[in-house]
Amino acid sequence: MQTTTSSRILDPTLDSKLEIIAKYLSRLGRLYFVDRYVRGREVKALKKAYIELYGITARQFNAIRINVDGMV
Repeated sequence: MQTTTSSRILDPTLDSKLEIIAKYLSRLGRLYFVDRYVRGREVKALKKAYIELYGITARQFNAIRINVDGMV
């Protein structure tokens, strides 16, 4: 049997906060592309640098990496 679930955001201010986060992570994805594919830097070095410089978690970096690498 298949079920469908849905959710909605109850806090109207949360929508704008999520938009800010999405724009930030999108920007980091573009920076990652340049660092990895234009400048040829290694993923291990980039992961450490991005976590320190941009204040993201390892999980967020991995999501950015997988997304960009998948597009390439």
